Amino acid sequence: MRKIDAIVLAAGSSRRMPKENKLLLKTGDTTMIHRVVSAVSASEAQRVIVVVGHEHDQVIDALGDIEGVQFIYNSAHKRGQSFSIKSAMSQLSADAEGFMICLGDMPMITSEDYNEIIKAYSDMLSSIDYPIVRPIYKGSIGHPVIFHSAYKQQILQLPADADARVVIQNNKENYTEVEVNSINHFFDVDNMMDYQRLVRFLEN
Repeated sequence: MRKIDAIVLAAGSSRRMPKENKLLLKTGDTTMIHRVVSAVSASEAQRVIVVVGHEHDQVIDALGDIEGVQFIYNSAHKRGQSFSIKSAMSQLSADAEGFMICLGDMPMITSEDYNEIIKAYSDMLSSIDYPIVRPIYKGSIGHPVIFHSAYKQQILQLPADADARVVIQNNKENYTEVEVNSINHFFDVDNMMDYQRLVRFLEN
């Protein structure tokens, strides 16, 4: 597989949760963010960059036993997800052929799921110079998204109120949706109802 860096977005304020930082909630026998970063670290990604912001000390502590993770603090984390993505651009490996944007609140995605998308991206490089790849299942698009490294500058130039979807819209000719059979790519935790559903799923 090609050299892909992974960016895990873990800076948000969990505004749709009552009080808790959702990333630190128990998910099975660990925390949600630990489950996510463990899966990313076990994938074929060559480097894992975790962008922290809200309660960054606690998030970093929760990941203390995972080796090789690099942390970036996004001081503008309250201004939106695009600032977290931008903060990671300068930390990408010089030899990375792409970067995979992963969400810290999607704990069902496994290392195998990540590898499926990395492989699809690697295969696309034989026919598309600067591919963008993301999973799709029964018409619904999911995560992660992998961008060719050539898009770093476009991301850095995004307006404050825009996100990486703008880059996809501007480069539709290079964009590919990869059909997957797993619903893991589509389960995110936004509120307490989502979290309770996740707990029930893991207990069964």
